[in-house]
Amino acid sequence: MATAITQKHTRAQVLNIMLVMCMAAIVASMFIMDTERYQSFVVSEIAEMRDTFDEREWRYLEGRAKARHQHWLYDTGLFDWIQRSFLPRNHGYDPVNETFENKWLYQWVNNLQIIVYQAFMRLTVMEHWFFTMLPMVVATLGTGYYQWKIKGYYMGGTNAPVIRLYLKAAWYLSMSFVVYVTIPNFLHLHNPYVPPAIIMLLAFVGSRIIANYHKT
Repeated sequence: MATAITQKHTRAQVLNIMLVMCMAAIVASMFIMDTERYQSFVVSEIAEMRDTFDEREWRYLEGRAKARHQHWLYDTGLFDWIQRSFLPRNHGYDPVNETFENKWLYQWVNNLQIIVYQAFMRLTVMEHWFFTMLPMVVATLGTGYYQWKIKGYYMGGTNAPVIRLYLKAAWYLSMSFVVYVTIPNFLHLHNPYVPPAIIMLLAFVGSRIIANYHKT
């Protein structure tokens, strides 16, 4: 029961389902969505992010995201391997290849570069917010720890349902982080304050889990 997040699925199963759904959405969007339209979504999202930082911070974050994108996608040879493996090779004119493979596969490869950059940008911004909010995170977790220590001095049983509730909340928040990093911005509704909100909620839930953990 401790590992169940629904009546029929464990937390790991639900997380795997969410990851599969995210990957399916990513693959579908990379095949279907026009590259220029997709890129405009990412450019608009980055513009919203830029407005939340001063110029110096933003230059650092943008440079770090671009460096990671360059290293992991291009310098490692991953993108060259993708091109060799998935793009059609020229073996003479084939009307089927010209109408299907050239259009969809080239679009998929172009969109792949964009979504990888989007993921690195979101991760870089999340990393920045985490270290900026680290004192708050430590204080919040510390509050939960000292509340747990205080409970050791008075009588009372553990509240298992409360712990399970917070564990479920932690898993849902973890899944929301995965979705935030990977899912394309189809609806053009990106909020630049999603990263600090996720961090703050995870810190709070972690504090409650610690505070309500069983007493020794």
